[in-house]
Amino acid sequence: MSVVLYRFARTIFVVILLTLVFSMSAIADSPQGKWKGRWLSDGSGHNGTLGAHIRPTGPTSYRAVFYGRFAVVVPFIYRANLQQVPGTCDCYTSTRKLPLLGE
Repeated sequence: MSVVLYRFARTIFVVILLTLVFSMSAIADSPQGKWKGRWLSDGSGHNGTLGAHIRPTGPTSYRAVFYGRFAVVVPFIYRANLQQVPGTCDCYTSTRKLPLLGE
């Protein structure tokens, strides 16, 4: 009888554990860390790979180093300061004039 009870308890434990793991949300607390993706210019339609290393510099500000490729072969890298948009928890803004490429 104790073996049956043990197996039942173990099964219930595994079901509860799996339910907790798969019901967790994947929302980040901050943008800190390494990011990979793509960029797209609304104006020209140009696009390419994009990565970023982001670290905090204050409670609502971050320093980002972006890197990627333009026209498949031209590498780029630039730094930007990100500020949290007031009243939001996961929106950040940054503006920077880039040499020859715009803003």
